[in-house]
Amino acid sequence: MKKCFLLVILLLLSCALAQNTQAPAPKYGDKQPIKVSNSINWAPYMRNLEQKIKKNWAPPKKGSMKRVKTQFTIHRDGTITDIKITGSSGDVLVDSAAKAAIEASSPVEPLPKEFKGESVPIEFTFDYNVLLNRYDRDNEIHPAK
Repeated sequence: MKKCFLLVILLLLSCALAQNTQAPAPKYGDKQPIKVSNSINWAPYMRNLEQKIKKNWAPPKKGSMKRVKTQFTIHRDGTITDIKITGSSGDVLVDSAAKAAIEASSPVEPLPKEFKGESVPIEFTFDYNVLLNRYDRDNEIHPAK
């Protein structure tokens, strides 16, 4: 039996606020709530986004570690566009699975009402590791006849 461990790291790159200023880029998973402006707590939104993408993540079952970096845009209505692979894993199937997970997740929740911009750029990193138990390792090394 193969086990897939997935660690997804989200990073809100930047937000264009109503005054067209750039906000600092908060890090997902910080102990403090993510705040892009004085009135918006992005942590719940980012957790929901991560959960939705994780549900759609179906990488190939290979016994190796991979990392895929992606960027995309979330629009006010939750539509995801402009999906790009910015850091390839070196495996076309893993890269395609990452892109497909994001595509299948659209639309996500609309952006918070307190946010006055039209869209938010997101960087999403898929860290992927498949661990094989001894039976699987032995059968991969010595396939059944």
